[in-house]
Amino acid sequence: MKKIVLMKDYLKQYVWSMLFLLCGGTAWAQGDYNPVNPPDPQMLYKVVALATDGHYTSGSGSYAVGTQVTINTSASSTGFDFKHWTKNGVFYTNNKSFTYTVEAANVRFQAVYDFNPTNPQDPQTISEYRLYLVPDPVEACSFNRTSGQKCSAGTNPTVTAYGNQGFVFQGWYDGDTKISESTTLNTFTMPNINTTLTARYVFSPVSPAEPETSYALGDVNRDRELNVTDVIGLTNYIMNPDGSIDTFLYDTNKDGEVNVTDIIRLVNKIMNNQ
Repeated sequence: MKKIVLMKDYLKQYVWSMLFLLCGGTAWAQGDYNPVNPPDPQMLYKVVALATDGHYTSGSGSYAVGTQVTINTSASSTGFDFKHWTKNGVFYTNNKSFTYTVEAANVRFQAVYDFNPTNPQDPQTISEYRLYLVPDPVEACSFNRTSGQKCSAGTNPTVTAYGNQGFVFQGWYDGDTKISESTTLNTFTMPNINTTLTARYVFSPVSPAEPETSYALGDVNRDRELNVTDVIGLTNYIMNPDGSIDTFLYDTNKDGEVNVTDIIRLVNKIMNNQ
């Protein structure tokens, strides 16, 4: 029992030493560092706010769970009307500004705008409408064309979904109606209205033992970045193992075990930008 306690103390001291190197020693310079009783690390989650057609948004950043973040948007030019916000591709609110309480997950908000010119001489004709493309889930795929690109009513635009590793295509949907089972859609006729098509996927990795092969080893919070947050997450797992977690991303040195050597390997990767 005494050896386990000593090991945990050593692990704490080592991790905080590494965090000092990564963060530039700010806490030491301010006199806040207490190696005997370090503060508890807190996970941060990304909130991304963006808009169609490049309009303005605010509120993006990394926050702790429970933080209240104000998300807002405004048009970058005249002739555009705000329609609604989506959260991870799903309708969220009609309010231009709202307060979001951060949950334990990365989230992506998108403000959807509609072009509504007041000048009849404006170059958009009444026969052109916007075709929005949405992946479900949000990280499942990319497309061969930009979401929101205009199409002429009555035409059959060719739209292709490119699935990311581990995701299996389920079909193209117009609302709740399935319109195609092929990843390339060329039979859809553009109506006289702005339209949203959804490419639906399910996550079904080929090898259940390695479900996260699209992420870098050490990216334990799966935000596709290697940073201090991953070091903290890996340390928390080693000190309090959770048997329900798939630890493929935690074993940074691929030796079949998750221990302090994996922290060392992760810190070296971050410091050397590997």
